[in-house]
Amino acid sequence: LVHTGQHYDKNLSDTFFEELNIPHPNANLEVKSGSQAEQTGAIMIAFEKELTQNPCDLVLVVGDVNSTMACAIVAKKMNIKVAHVEAGIRSGDMTMPEEINRIVTDSITDYFFTTFWGEFGLESGNYIILTLHRPSNVDEEKSLINLLEGIDKMVGDKKIIFPIHPRTKAILGETNLNLKNILFVEPQGYLNFMYLIKNSFAVITDSGGISEETTVLGIPCFTMRTTTERPETIEIGTNN
Repeated sequence: LVHTGQHYDKNLSDTFFEELNIPHPNANLEVKSGSQAEQTGAIMIAFEKELTQNPCDLVLVVGDVNSTMACAIVAKKMNIKVAHVEAGIRSGDMTMPEEINRIVTDSITDYFFTTFWGEFGLESGNYIILTLHRPSNVDEEKSLINLLEGIDKMVGDKKIIFPIHPRTKAILGETNLNLKNILFVEPQGYLNFMYLIKNSFAVITDSGGISEETTVLGIPCFTMRTTTERPETIEIGTNN
């Protein structure tokens, strides 16, 4: 357990170890304050020395602070696997240093520990991903409702995760839907969404791009269109 010392005030550091009964760290890098670049660089230099002296197979980083990104970069440079707790979170605000830390860390992470899996009550390989946004499927409210109800009845006891597109959400409005299996969720970030697809039983979509993603991942895809501009996905056999 390594404490970088980024939060060096007792109230921002020691109190958490004491109140949460966390074992005290094996090492404290004692980096302390500085500019964004100074602090990040200092953490990287100190953490590289720590890993050189104490080699390991995996580095687990937490959150979205400078320490998270700096330690992840050092580990990858030393060919050590990286796991990220709180992976996939995004604010969309690139003026936040934390948002940059999240994006950089997730781009080199090997194992993503996300915050939504348990919230959805999912089991790997036992749920379906649904996306709909094309005018032919969503522009007419009654037709859209019939489509959703048909899909809901078709899947048996499998959960359907539906990251609802703003266009689709606006068309449904306040409609009271009687759906047993479909769970509406907010649009997901790319990494979250790919993680959901990778662990799904199948995907139902009207997106050409997603049919390509599922082909790469080897996940069965059912395209809700009469044509596709990606015939190779059908030839390979993942897209129906």
